[in-house]
Amino acid sequence: MAQVTSNRELPPPPAPKMVTSESPVNQITPAEESSTPIKEYTFSAPQTIPTKPLTEDPAPSEIKTINPQPTQNPNFYRVEVTGKNHSLLSQVKTIEPMAFIRQSEGVIHAGVFQHSQQAEARVQELKNQGLPATVVPVYQQTRTSLSVEVKP
Repeated sequence: MAQVTSNRELPPPPAPKMVTSESPVNQITPAEESSTPIKEYTFSAPQTIPTKPLTEDPAPSEIKTINPQPTQNPNFYRVEVTGKNHSLLSQVKTIEPMAFIRQSEGVIHAGVFQHSQQAEARVQELKNQGLPATVVPVYQQTRTSLSVEVKP
């Protein structure tokens, strides 16, 4: 598209028009004392029911498990470095750029691997840099099981 240029200046914008109203502006005055009383509510917490201490051993019961979990191998292997300060994190990031701090666990996440050998190799890399690393097996639940207590 061709651009058209002109040496002429734009005219000044129109002056704003002042709007005046014929009626005066209403003034807001503080509310007068109302004859309607203010309602007050008092709430109290529900009472707790004291629990009786268990004085005797409960009768032995049998627990049956439906769909028991088979003994399984870990699905993944997580590498962690003990500590959660940012200078330690920057050292770990030289080996694992995607490393991050797991605040709730107080560790630095330094990778997840499908094979334990890969995780052990990462641990060795970190230990060579003087970083305390460990492998944590990660189990993924694929089935559900239901445990039912059966009393005699």
